[in-house]
Amino acid sequence: MNQRHIERAGTRHGRSRWPARLVAGALFALGAFVQVPEVAARRCSYEQQLDPCLGQNPVCPAVTTRTGPSNSEWPVFQHDQQHTGRTRWLGPSCAKELWTRKLRGPMFAAPTIGPPMPGGTDGVVYVATAKYPVCALDPANGMVRWCDTTDIGKLPDHSAPAIGNGKRLYVGTRDNDLWAIDADPLQGVASVPWRQKVCTDGDVSTPPNIADDGTVYAGSDSLSAGTILAMCPGDSGQIRWCINPVGGGIKTVSPALSPDQSVVYYTLNGIELRAFDAAVGTPLWSIRVETTRNGARLWNFTPVVNPLTGRVYLGFDAGVWAVDPPTAPGRNPTARLLFGTRGGSGEVMASPPAIDVENDRIYLGASNRNRGTFYAIDLSGRLLWSTPVGLANMRNTPPVVDGDGNVYLAAGRQLISWTKDGRERWRKEDPAGYTSSPVIGRNRLYVGNRQGRVVAIGGC
Repeated sequence: MNQRHIERAGTRHGRSRWPARLVAGALFALGAFVQVPEVAARRCSYEQQLDPCLGQNPVCPAVTTRTGPSNSEWPVFQHDQQHTGRTRWLGPSCAKELWTRKLRGPMFAAPTIGPPMPGGTDGVVYVATAKYPVCALDPANGMVRWCDTTDIGKLPDHSAPAIGNGKRLYVGTRDNDLWAIDADPLQGVASVPWRQKVCTDGDVSTPPNIADDGTVYAGSDSLSAGTILAMCPGDSGQIRWCINPVGGGIKTVSPALSPDQSVVYYTLNGIELRAFDAAVGTPLWSIRVETTRNGARLWNFTPVVNPLTGRVYLGFDAGVWAVDPPTAPGRNPTARLLFGTRGGSGEVMASPPAIDVENDRIYLGASNRNRGTFYAIDLSGRLLWSTPVGLANMRNTPPVVDGDGNVYLAAGRQLISWTKDGRERWRKEDPAGYTSSPVIGRNRLYVGNRQGRVVAIGGC
């Protein structure tokens, strides 16, 4: 029995009519006489456990349709393949609540926005939550279009869904899987064409990224040794390339692509940036910019790439680093601390910055145990303005920027918007606390909180 058939044996919507409790009791009783293999053994062969990259092949099966990122309002983590956090759409000019929808389980990953439903204009909102592991919400009123999938898994944790063309969605979960889900909002129950298991007990808590050719990039903790992988476009579920071990766990970090998509970037341990050939996975170069490792699960050290120059920005403990890739073969990358946040306050970054190239802005939040500060700097690192945001750790809640240069930040219990020059536009409080970064649609904003509540703001 191959891996995909083994996975199907555990689907939620199987043909058995036995009540779940009777099945569980029978299995428990049977376990007294028969040794039941571990879950990893049922879904991973011995060879796969020794080599989670088994079966990789850089020659992908042909696909008949374009399978790159969706041409929607917010298809991947931090909007685009470079994770700039900036969109051409305008966000809301006030804090008016359009609707709110309570889902099962807390939200630790940002929503994403896919194509609209037939006849609609606003994109469907996809939220990673509970064991579904994704729900599709109607943007008009927050109605749940579907949550159930033909498989059942574990929590998606910090993996924001990535939306491709052809109504395909990708998300990682804490059962060590990267999922492909057919994200048709009209289907009622979403089908799962494939799940790629990382057979080294490594949560896939990375938000996946999608290249224009449909290749899907993700990563896994893999017992703090790290696995990175690229999956072929389409329905094959074939690994295009894979590296294990990388040399450090990949937690929460989303891979970023260079402007020409020839290079994919990952960070390790909150201290190092590594570059790989996006087509075949060959390591190209690496640079270590800090000395103290940070392996915190909640912190997000996703690299951010300037879409015009290719410079890579890293939000690490010390502040924002600027890394310039090598300019010719045989040369080394260079790095400098563009803006330090520690100073006398001891503030550190726990989320990536957002960059607004058109307005010469980089936005970042930093905090310590007692205070948080939001900063705006220019692309050279010069401080433009800053403002305190109170007690807010800003872990995995990067800022986002709209088409007019207005910036939005989820900071603890506060959701705040400023103009590009630092004038506060509006503020909204949530006693439960915001646990995801916001995303921007057409004149509206979506954000999630610790109680699993999705809020839509707009209609101003």
